[in-house]
Amino acid sequence: MSNFTNEKDPLLPTRWTAQQIKQAIKPELFHRSTTVALSYLVRDIFMACIMAYGVYTLDGLVLMHFEADPSTRILGQVIRTLIWATYSWFQGLNVTGIWLLGHECVHGAFSSSRWICDVVGFTIHTSLGTPYFSWKHAHTMHHQLHADNIHSSEHGDAQARTEELWEAIEHSPISLLPSFAIQQIRELGTLFLSCFSSKVESQLVLFDYKHRLMTLLTDIGFAGLAYLLVLAVARFGALTVAGIYGVPWLIVSGWIGVATLIGHRAPGAGVLSTIDHDLLGWQGKFFLHNMAQCHLVHHLFPNMPFYNAPEATEQVRQLLGSDYPTSDAPIIELLWKI
Repeated sequence: MSNFTNEKDPLLPTRWTAQQIKQAIKPELFHRSTTVALSYLVRDIFMACIMAYGVYTLDGLVLMHFEADPSTRILGQVIRTLIWATYSWFQGLNVTGIWLLGHECVHGAFSSSRWICDVVGFTIHTSLGTPYFSWKHAHTMHHQLHADNIHSSEHGDAQARTEELWEAIEHSPISLLPSFAIQQIRELGTLFLSCFSSKVESQLVLFDYKHRLMTLLTDIGFAGLAYLLVLAVARFGALTVAGIYGVPWLIVSGWIGVATLIGHRAPGAGVLSTIDHDLLGWQGKFFLHNMAQCHLVHHLFPNMPFYNAPEATEQVRQLLGSDYPTSDAPIIELLWKI
């Protein structure tokens, strides 16, 4: 049996228009406050620092008190495993939330200032190994794909599911690095040639000043990240850096992929194929900023700030009634059906 609330007739297109849905939402919920958004960012960064310091300190204490004595060494290893596993879980969620604030910047939902959005988004995503400008372009295509129509009577088929799977993979930070490296090498080569040949430059219609600047900024940002990681490895060791930074970074890629997959499983195409899911309960609401719980409203109004999305979601839910696409199926079940 389907877990969608509109299961009575999933082929029946919704009778609501985007304008009607927007009118049902309080106008003030579209207001973007840079101060409020920054407060969430500061909170998340503070928690990330506390968690990193905590796991590093606790791990050192366990090593000091348990590893030296052969009789307690196994117990010490068990305790260390539990400490690192707990850290990886919660830091992975917390860093995913930070990454999602960069995603807010992509849509201009972080601030009414495009400049602030790009500076903050570039800093967040670069620090987490994501090429901000490249991902911005790819994610814009994702929203356009699901915004061609607000509703549709066509069911998704196996090919559509396969495309969704690849889209989820491509949206994760880890999958962007290989294509990003190839792209940057190609664009830097083109930029280098254009400096010496006006003929080449005249043929690069799309490779304008803004494009060049984004390429150079991305390269500078990633070079800075690599330098800081090298310093960290020299100071703390490769395994410690991998545990504190690398594992949470991998988890970010996992959660972004999962959210993309389960967020687009309602019957049909268009915005109302987007589906809400209570992903991870309170942890998803707190750490992931209601990413999955308010996914429909996000696709309807991408520039609405995330902290207003829960209230807007309730108002849209009241309007759509049984047409509102949501699922309470377990994550494993949804992923298994892909």
